[in-house]
Amino acid sequence: MMKLFPDWQGNITLPPSPLRKERVGGNTVFQQAFRGRCTSADAETLDSEGYYLIRTRLASPFNELLLRRKGSRLIETNYLVLLAPELKKIHELGPNTRLEWDDLGLLTRSFSSPEPDT
Repeated sequence: MMKLFPDWQGNITLPPSPLRKERVGGNTVFQQAFRGRCTSADAETLDSEGYYLIRTRLASPFNELLLRRKGSRLIETNYLVLLAPELKKIHELGPNTRLEWDDLGLLTRSFSSPEPDT
């Protein structure tokens, strides 16, 4: 059921993605897919305990993210997932809340280098 109002609205700071290091030929290439950003967001509580759906005005895949509180069981998802290690309640979320990327594999796959044209 769609809610009329979100459970939370405000600003959050998305962390940068980890630096990726790859060997290409004889060169080492460093790639950072996302440099991090402060953005406005809405959050809704999900049925899975300890999870929130975060909606931003950023481009995909950062327009909808899952936020997981520490201690919540892992769920399978196609969303990028952020972990909020110190967050107890959604109303504590703000631009200074420490967030970490929870599923680096999904984040890395979302921004893998394109295959060369043949």
